[in-house]
Amino acid sequence: MSEYSPRPVIAVIPHFNMPQTLVPLLYQTLEQDYTATYVLDDDSSNCNIEEVLKPFGSKVTLIAGEENVGAGRNRNRILEADSKRLAGSILHFMDADVQLLTKDAPIKARRALTDASIGEVGGLIVNADGLQYMHNYNPRISLSWCFKVALQGAVGALAGHRPALAKNVHGLLADMLAEFPNLFTTPVERDVWCVSEANILVPYDTFAAVGGFSEKLRFQEAQDFAYRLEDRGLRRHFNPSISVRHLAVQVRGKKRNFENIQGVRTVAKQHGFPKD
Repeated sequence: MSEYSPRPVIAVIPHFNMPQTLVPLLYQTLEQDYTATYVLDDDSSNCNIEEVLKPFGSKVTLIAGEENVGAGRNRNRILEADSKRLAGSILHFMDADVQLLTKDAPIKARRALTDASIGEVGGLIVNADGLQYMHNYNPRISLSWCFKVALQGAVGALAGHRPALAKNVHGLLADMLAEFPNLFTTPVERDVWCVSEANILVPYDTFAAVGGFSEKLRFQEAQDFAYRLEDRGLRRHFNPSISVRHLAVQVRGKKRNFENIQGVRTVAKQHGFPKD
């Protein structure tokens, strides 16, 4: 690739039953200088995805799954695309229920991944109410993580209703929650264990080399992916310069909590369960 050629940045949007938020996101994406835009459809049941994407013509490439496999495995469908076209590019995965807030996101993506020691970059996710998402990044699953993640969840829930009290509670727990986002300060760039997969940048070559996300998991695939990168000596990094607003459309229903617990158990069984 010529030094004068900008590194390709590909928008990749996994989708399942969210056409009402997918379409506005596509318009936002196409306003920016992405090299290409892909929609990975996980066998949506509430819409005809071909009809949804018809107004976009050749500007959007659809990879449609014939069965519902879950978000992690659905993201892996980008590996079915033309590898020659994607080689050397940066994949910008954005969930279909987000709004892209950052202008010139491809330029910022290139800047965020200039260091070859970084395997993935998590961007900033804010909730619909404007508060920072409490799990923009996470420490490794461990015995203490089980307790700390519950505390972080409690602080995050309280922040939406009684922010002053939540801030005081967080002050008491600050040392314990140091590896989670601080919801009461301006987000800062830092190395982390794993990032939220709703807004991530991953070099295509790295993603292909590690085989994408675990196909066994519907939740906690980000934790497993961090191990895959760690095994290759690659850092995970949080960079708030690329931000999205998460509208949190729920499509899993009652299965969500069960699949989350099942994901924790699977990751702990496969990679160990540290008692730190």
